[in-house]
Amino acid sequence: MEDENGQLTSFRVPTLEAALTWSKGKALLTVDIKRSVPFEKIIEEVRSTDSEGHAALITYTFPAAKKLHSMAPDLMLSITIRNEEEIKRLEETGIPWTRVIAFTGLAERPREFNQALHQRGVFTILGVLGNLDQSAVSRGDQIYASFVQNGADILATDRPIEAAEAIKTMTPSQSSKSKYFIK
Repeated sequence: MEDENGQLTSFRVPTLEAALTWSKGKALLTVDIKRSVPFEKIIEEVRSTDSEGHAALITYTFPAAKKLHSMAPDLMLSITIRNEEEIKRLEETGIPWTRVIAFTGLAERPREFNQALHQRGVFTILGVLGNLDQSAVSRGDQIYASFVQNGADILATDRPIEAAEAIKTMTPSQSSKSKYFIK
């Protein structure tokens, strides 16, 4: 594998099995399923590594989410939900909100929209990759705190160290989601 300067390194991309095994007790993962990979293989790997409690499967369409849920109703799904229409479409699938993490897209959503998802007991993921990360570079890393204050629970970022530093003082002392916070 090459580094960002094109220099050969001894690093190797881990297998899905290795990543799932490594992450236990350290990280929650969202598993991106590529089109050429059958859902069954991913579900089998998650189950064989006992990773059901810390791996959510990313879906890109409501039919895919419905199929994955029917195959593995015990697994969490990351489903794109960016507006009220998509909330309704999710509800039509029959997938319970208890199995959903909402990916709200690559643009910040209104606080009221995030609150509507929170009222359903759902965590939200804001993709700050690209434009929003670049805004942080140009305007300051405190912008990450504003995303969280606006209702983003999880930030998908290319700048995890800077984002974590910007939000580290925001962990509430009392929260229904406290069990997920690193102390």
